[in-house]
Amino acid sequence: MNLTEEVLRLATEAGFTRAGISPPSLSSQYVKAFQKYTDAGRFGTMRWMRRYYNFAEYIQERFPWAESVLVVVDNYYQSGEWPEEFPKIARYAWGADYHKIVARKLKRVFLKIKALEPATIARAYVDAGPVMQKAFAVQAGLGWIGKNDLLIVPDVGSYCFIGTLFLNYKLQFNEPLPERCGNCRKCLEACPTGALIAEHSLDARRCTTYLTIEEEREFSASEAANLHGWLYGCDTCQMVCPHNQKWNQPGDPQYGAYFEEFGKSVDDWLKLTENEFKQVFRNSPIRRHGFAAWRRNLLALAK
Repeated sequence: MNLTEEVLRLATEAGFTRAGISPPSLSSQYVKAFQKYTDAGRFGTMRWMRRYYNFAEYIQERFPWAESVLVVVDNYYQSGEWPEEFPKIARYAWGADYHKIVARKLKRVFLKIKALEPATIARAYVDAGPVMQKAFAVQAGLGWIGKNDLLIVPDVGSYCFIGTLFLNYKLQFNEPLPERCGNCRKCLEACPTGALIAEHSLDARRCTTYLTIEEEREFSASEAANLHGWLYGCDTCQMVCPHNQKWNQPGDPQYGAYFEEFGKSVDDWLKLTENEFKQVFRNSPIRRHGFAAWRRNLLALAK
């Protein structure tokens, strides 16, 4: 077994749903698309994106030793539907913090590669840092970018977390897959706020997920009206996707650990103190959101 095969085997052994190998640099099409997006100002208050405007140069300066990128996806889908009587929480936040889970799995992979090849240098990223993870996942042959700007993995769907591990070995790269959305426009038509302004074109400023998670300011009246019952995140474009409806299979059960615990009314959530918030969400990605923004969302839904 060669090193590429062993690395991919170790990723599967660690529990990841899929794994592939990408070059450490991105095709110019992704860099240009990102620059077009930032030039249009569609990132809202996520000003950190501008730091990575010259992405190719940034990666080369930061990781001159990188020869390959192991890209993994972890299925977080959990069966069951959110109770209609409670404010809605996106499916990805029904369980334990994915940043920690995916990072732990990647660390296991790294340590086993290190045991095989002591000269290994690696750097892991999980939905953070200067990494266009969806683009790397496409280059690694794991799926394609749907018209809702999310990665769609064959036989799995889009309910997936992505992780990357930069490595100092030249591994065999996977071939990208063709897009398989065809003429379908269900995600664009279902978006309740019109955030999907065109195919593969998201205006974060209109997106309910952005508003409830990333927006730093208080809501305007129109923004507060655009939550459509969502307290944290939004799954609308994923829920209507035919690929998700066809392929949904339960993933790692850790990602659904708090499904029942998080089903509460707006009034009950409003009773939480800041210390109670930190305790309830101590192992959840929601804790990163912060108490003030959580209260802002609740008060908007309470109107």
